[in-house]
Amino acid sequence: MKRLWEKARFAKEVLPQGYFPLISTLLFYCILRLAVLGLFNSEPAAFFQPGDFIAALLLAYVLFAFSRRTGLFFLAQLILMSTIYFGHGLKIRLLGAPLAIDDLYAFSALYHVLPIWQKLLLVFPFIGFPLLVAFNFTVRKNYVPVALSIMIFIAGGIVFFPDKLQHALETSFEFRSWDQEFNHRVSGGTLYLIYSGAGFSANSRNPPSQSEVRQALSTRYRQSRPDTPDPVLPRRNVVLLVMEGFWDPLQLHGIGYSRDPWHSSIRDLWNRCGNSTVMSPVFGGNTANAEFEFLSGHPANAGDRGIVFETQLRNKIPALPAVLASFGYDTIVMHPYFASFWNRVNAYRRLGFNRYYSAGDFVMNDLNHWTLSDDSFLRQAAAKLKKTADKRPSFVYLLTLSGHWPFALNEQKRPPVITGSSNNELLLRYVNMVYYNSAAAAGFVRYVFQKDPDTLMIILGDHLPLLGDNFQAYVEAGVLAPRSSGFDAPMYRFYTGTPLMVIDGKNGPKKLGTVAMYELPGIILRLLKAPPDAAMTVFQPPEGLHIRPLEGMSLVITAEGRERLCRDTEPDALADTLRQWQNRVMIIDRDILSGKQYSLDLMRDDAAGQ
Repeated sequence: MKRLWEKARFAKEVLPQGYFPLISTLLFYCILRLAVLGLFNSEPAAFFQPGDFIAALLLAYVLFAFSRRTGLFFLAQLILMSTIYFGHGLKIRLLGAPLAIDDLYAFSALYHVLPIWQKLLLVFPFIGFPLLVAFNFTVRKNYVPVALSIMIFIAGGIVFFPDKLQHALETSFEFRSWDQEFNHRVSGGTLYLIYSGAGFSANSRNPPSQSEVRQALSTRYRQSRPDTPDPVLPRRNVVLLVMEGFWDPLQLHGIGYSRDPWHSSIRDLWNRCGNSTVMSPVFGGNTANAEFEFLSGHPANAGDRGIVFETQLRNKIPALPAVLASFGYDTIVMHPYFASFWNRVNAYRRLGFNRYYSAGDFVMNDLNHWTLSDDSFLRQAAAKLKKTADKRPSFVYLLTLSGHWPFALNEQKRPPVITGSSNNELLLRYVNMVYYNSAAAAGFVRYVFQKDPDTLMIILGDHLPLLGDNFQAYVEAGVLAPRSSGFDAPMYRFYTGTPLMVIDGKNGPKKLGTVAMYELPGIILRLLKAPPDAAMTVFQPPEGLHIRPLEGMSLVITAEGRERLCRDTEPDALADTLRQWQNRVMIIDRDILSGKQYSLDLMRDDAAGQ
């Protein structure tokens, strides 16, 4: 050990210090590439990728320019590079996509659902790295000009020229807009993160001008309205029950269970709804984007991968709660989690809710792990509705929490009752969770219609559950490929589809087939026979199509019920129609959410002139 130390000291004396970042970057780069390949089976297009290595090296020189002790510089660099490369590998294994700058908004969400030891691993680089840099901070005058040049080059490109930086990387590596895992594989972890930062910056650019909005509105599709609006404003109560992770495990063909995981009355209700499904913008998490869609009528992922509640929703908008409030409705939202999560306090207010009941308003007396059980939540919600009922009609939105990953039951109160042919422990926990949650939903449905038989009630799941690394349970059942890059159109239809049940009061269940989540506000207003509202239909797709925007492509359900994938670059008529629709959606969406809201004034003027 003494001889090794002496050799290290000799190297430090003989080698110019300027070589240290080069040597450490080369060493860590090779070690981390081997580690990621072994741990996550995430193989890059080439073991050594010059562009990615140079990006990592440039960051190393910036760090070195402000490091006092060389040994602590090595440690800080190792933490930074490990966070980038291991982070990419872990996210690809869990969700099928590499890290993106937008994931910082999901940090809090991930932190709160992890066990203690995983929380420590998660927060260590975000606390340890800046503390280490601060402790080791100095200014190496000889290296500061180089460091500042690098920072201006990278940060300036991301902030001031994001479109050009994106385009340069896309053309250099022949990126596929629909396959971010491929883009990460061919470019490398550090370079891909820079690309992601440029994309985030580009999506935060200036809002559209009035002329751009006017042009976008001039090409919108006008939807037919099969139901005649009632001259009297709607008075029916509306209940929207969204169940966290709610999905039908029987769709995993080839995996058998000792009994149906769903309560019999919920199964019967879904059958009477024609097994309708709704296409979600998210998989396995990020519920807030699903919420945004079915409450606002805007597609959540038409042009940005971020959490809309956090990054884009800056204005009060004419969402479903606001429109119903204008008709005299009492608009109420209930969710048994802390109020500010996903910026919900501000988001719900901007969407038009006038009352928000969160964790502090419920007795947390019946927990599954860290979540209030659906049974307790829905019983307490029913009690609150009895107390707060007045003569106004109500729109009540309830978002459950107990179906959240990792599906841990309180086995003293809810012992497992279902076994299955799969060895996937997470799947077995999930089917038992669904068993109890569907029973709680069945009880709440009975309560709603006993109280008011003419209630318009909508029940849906927010997204498919996460059932193992690399889509484990879905791959076992043969319904998905191990990587999203291998998905075809039927797989994407499966991947996005969650159960949808619409009960039109005394008219009974509705068979809606497959629709997108952002279509639900328009469907609800039509069933209420409400006066038309342009803001609720402006994002509707062309007649006869149901479109699920995905990154770099769209999943289209045709009028015949068939699915098709259309990539952005395809040169046929349908793809061209989708591009025009999505470009229009992106302009109007940005204008309403965070711009000057020219589109609302123009639509009002248009309606007044008809």
